[in-house]
Amino acid sequence: MKKKNDLTKVRTGRKADVLARAFLDNLYYLQGCSLEHASKNDLYMALSYTVRDRMLASWIQGLYEFAKLKPDQKIKTVSYLSAEFLPGPHLAN
Repeated sequence: MKKKNDLTKVRTGRKADVLARAFLDNLYYLQGCSLEHASKNDLYMALSYTVRDRMLASWIQGLYEFAKLKPDQKIKTVSYLSAEFLPGPHLAN
């Protein structure tokens, strides 16, 4: 049985071997196919989930750090979403 730390590494690790394992796990468990039978879309989705896992871990860590700040500290948040990243034009893909 895998240790919790090993499972966390597969989801958040950034070394080449860990990324490869995470990609294959996402392909098998989320897309439901093997590498030999995967379509281009299956490969794309598995890669997307692999990248998302790393981004999500970083984002959640940022939320924890933000929550640790004292309530009396005046914090401003600036958000910006560039039009090139909006999904509208890419829905036809």
